[in-house]
Amino acid sequence: MLLTVALASACELGEEPIGDGDGDGDGDGDGDGDGDGDPNDLIGDIDDTRILSGIVNLKAEAIIKAGASVTLMPGTEFIGADGAKLIVEGTLDVAGTSDSPVTMNVAAGATAWVGVEVSSGGSATLTNVTGANAATLLYCRTGATLCNIDSVNYVDVGKAAVAEGDVNITASTFQNLRNGALTVSGGTMTVVDSVIYDASGDIMVGSTGTLNVSYSTIGGADGLAEHCNFHVTGGIALNITYTNIEAGVYGIMLGGTTDAVFNYVNWTGNATIIDPNQQPNINADMQFSYWEGGVPVLGPEYNFANESLTPIAEAGPRI
Repeated sequence: MLLTVALASACELGEEPIGDGDGDGDGDGDGDGDGDGDPNDLIGDIDDTRILSGIVNLKAEAIIKAGASVTLMPGTEFIGADGAKLIVEGTLDVAGTSDSPVTMNVAAGATAWVGVEVSSGGSATLTNVTGANAATLLYCRTGATLCNIDSVNYVDVGKAAVAEGDVNITASTFQNLRNGALTVSGGTMTVVDSVIYDASGDIMVGSTGTLNVSYSTIGGADGLAEHCNFHVTGGIALNITYTNIEAGVYGIMLGGTTDAVFNYVNWTGNATIIDPNQQPNINADMQFSYWEGGVPVLGPEYNFANESLTPIAEAGPRI
């Protein structure tokens, strides 16, 4: 197994090393590079700098402390134990490439690992990642410095991301999700050039914060898998452009919003396009959109001007 590790040496210059490097040092693997001393085993507090490749095991809850960092190099196989969580107070860089992605999966025989949680002051970037079976792939807490998902392809995940802080999702695909697959809870979530579909409930959910979606496809599973492609209420700010909203029981359940923008959207295959959710909306801008089956009949608070009579070719992912 190839390891590249940048961390402080366990032995200062002039000191004798502990053990003999083959497991005979102290009888339990501590201090000889095996067992608890293996930097590819993530568990407990991590307070150094690690650049890892090969197989990396999240054995239980681990915390990347402030000032510490963990980098997973291209081709790394990350394996999360059942119920294990990786908390980031420092820096996590999952640095896959298109030719050599990082895989992030649960251990064999287990149900799901919890996922990555970025604390206030922490930073996490997931780039070119594939995998399955996380409860919440990225949970971004209030005050997190950076929470980025780029070119990630993940299936069988409870929630792709939760935005208490700010989350950016680019060029990614998430399939087979649970209710609230993308949840905005006070932060700003920005989704670009991505596909999110096949959820056993609502896909995009929020009541506070900001949700920006552009050049993406939300919904679109065979049949009516999703309940609501969007279920958004209250004080959330919405800016949805050049996006396909497809094949939900409801395209959107919208209530209590002000100045929501849904422009250049293809609304197709939804059993009900818009449900006003029994709460008044103010100045909902639905212009320049394509409405399969015709424009919904709703009140004057909805602006359906400049209807497109054909699907908008520019909508959806550009890559």
